Parts: sequence; C-alpha cells; structure tokens
Amino acid sequence: MPKGSFAKWKQNKESEEHIEQGLTQDGAPVEDSPYLERLQESDDPAAEVDVENPEWFQDLIEYRRKDKRNTSIFVLGAPRAGKSYTALTLGEVTDSQGDFDVENHVVMHTADFVRKINEFPQGCNIMYDEGGAGHSSRRFMSKMNIMMNAVLQTFGSRYINVVWTVPNMKMEDVTARQLCTFSIRMIARGKGIIYSHWSDVHTGKPYWRRLGNYVQFGKPFDGKPKQIKAYEKMKFDYQKEMYESIARELDNLERDEKNSLKLKDPNFLAESIRSAGIEDFLTEKGNLNVWAV
Repeated sequence: MPKGSFAKWKQNKESEEHIEQGLTQDGAPVEDSPYLERLQESDDPAAEVDVENPEWFQDLIEYRRKDKRNTSIFVLGAPRAGKSYTALTLGEVTDSQGDFDVENHVVMHTADFVRKINEFPQGCNIMYDEGGAGHSSRRFMSKMNIMMNAVLQTFGSRYINVVWTVPNMKMEDVTARQLCTFSIRMIARGKGIIYSHWSDVHTGKPYWRRLGNYVQFGKPFDGKPKQIKAYEKMKFDYQKEMYESIARELDNLERDEKNSLKLKDPNFLAESIRSAGIEDFLTEKGNLNVWAV
C-alpha cells in the first residue's frame, strides 16, 4: 500500500462513521456545526417530523402534498420481502383522490408511467412496480433513460407521488435515486424501517438518515380481494411478457454468435465461396475481391 494510503482510508472511514452517528468530520455533534444544521433544516424532507405519532409517515406525505411537494418513495428489500404489498398499501392510504386501484395506478412499463404522469390530476399516487427492471441503472444514458429522466426532473409541479419497488437503490437509475424523498427497508413482510433522503444541491452528494423505529404496514385493499387478484395477474402477465422477450433476444444473440464464429473459420469461408461460385468473389482482373469475401 502506498505511503499515506492507510491514513487516508482511516480518515475517510472515521468520517463515514461520524456521519452515520450524526457527527461532523471532526467528531463534534451535528448541532454544533451551523453549516450541517442549516443543511439538515433546509434539505432533509423530515427535519421536524415527530416519529412518536403512529401516523407520522402518512401525515408527513400529506403535509408535503399540501405544501405542493411531491414525494418519491423507494420500497427496498430482498425478493419476497413484502415490497409490492407495502407499496400498494402506501399508494392506497396516501392517495388524496381516494380512488387508488391496480388498473389505473400501478405500472410496470416506463411508457405507461409517463402516460400516467401526463394524464393524472394533482394529488394522485402511482406505483412503479419492478422499477429496477424497467428503469435500470444498467441502461444508464440509454435513450429510454434519458427521456424518463427528463420527466422525473420536471413532474414535481404536478404533486403526484410515486412509490417504487426495487431490491436495492443501486439497481435504479441515478436520477431517480437522487430525487428519492424516502426509502423503506423491509425487514419482514409488512414491517419496514424508513429513511429520509436528500442531497447537496452543489455537489450531488447523497445524505440519508433513519427515522425512528420500524413501521408496521397493513395489508392492501382490505375487503377488496378483486384488487389483489388484479395485481397478481398484472405482475404475472408482465413477467411472462418480459421472459418471452428476453428468450427471443437470447435466441437472436446465440444465432448471431454462431454466425460470427463461422465467419472466422477459413474452411467455412472456402466452402461458402465454392458453393456460391468463385466468379462472384473475383475482380474484373481476376484477383480475389476481399470486400466481397
């Protein structure tokens, strides 16, 4: 290790630990640092929340809506951790129109998401399920992500809340992550820990902090079994369509790879030339036409 590298690593590590503990880089409490205090008060979306109130999270979303601010919530967790049902519950209980349903408010494709943003009235909720598949960070700077990011940066004035389900933050595109307001880390089905998110507007550096203990979420669509069945069918159809599309693409890639390997085989090339007729691969002077080959 180069000289001084360990000391720098240790300093960075201690700085990260201080931030997690609510301390500044020199170890002083956050409240002793005017800059960090201003940063928290001005940018943390939950700077003054009272987590002792059982309905604090729902009330906070409603307060933001009345203050003409939209909210972007990421529901995170391993497969089968209860992300989707928690997202459905959030969408249902915080929708100001009171008409949240699966058919009109749940999307699994980016194009559908953009249409809903354009069509919905203020105060509605949208659930973007499987966000890591539809708006993936692996498609960074793809044409689709560029267009989607333009929507994400401008639709705040519509006061439409979005609930995303993603296994972890890194799987979502960077723009969506930077615009995240809250995340919910599922620790069991129906049970999650909530974090507030904000970033430095000059550097883009992300910040987040845990808000209280875990929150218990009820089951979605209580007394409305048809909505649950509609959601399960939508998810199954989406997965089936996606898997079939991927299978077709894999078949095409495998065929292209085989053809590419054949073209590198001199015996295959020689046999192809003989079968087609050697005259097609000669110049007017009788020389071999490399471009034709």
